[in-house]
Amino acid sequence: MSGNHTQTTPPYAGYSAADDETSAPQPLDRETLARLRADLGPGRDAFNELVGLFISELVPRLQAITLALERDDPRRIAAAAHILKGSSMLVGARAMAELCLEIELAAKNGTIEQADALMKLLREEAGRVARALAAA
Repeated sequence: MSGNHTQTTPPYAGYSAADDETSAPQPLDRETLARLRADLGPGRDAFNELVGLFISELVPRLQAITLALERDDPRRIAAAAHILKGSSMLVGARAMAELCLEIELAAKNGTIEQADALMKLLREEAGRVARALAAA
C-alpha cells in the first residue's frame, strides 16, 4: 500500500474457507455479542431483530462493494466498505471489519486490484459470520 499506512498482518491472513474452522479466527467476538445483548435489554427480541437486520443487509452490502469494483469507482468502493465495516464491528465480526478496512484503504490509495483480491476473502468471512450469527 502507498501512503502513510503501515502494513500489518490482518487476522485473516492465510485463511481459506477450506481451512479447518478451528484454525481460522473466530467469526464473532463473544464479548462484543454479550455487551450487545446486555445493551439491548432483557429478552431476545431486540437482539434477534438486530442480527436479522445485519444478515438481511449483508448480501446487498457485499453487492454494493462488488458493483463499485466492477465500475472501477474507488470512492464508492471505500464508502460501501466503510458502511459494512461499521455494522461488522457492531456485531463483533472483527476479522470481517478488518477486511472491510483493508478494502476501504486500498480503494482510497487507488489500488483497486488489491481491493478486488480482498473481496474473495470478504465473501468467505461474511458466510462464516452469517452462520455464526444465525446460531448465536
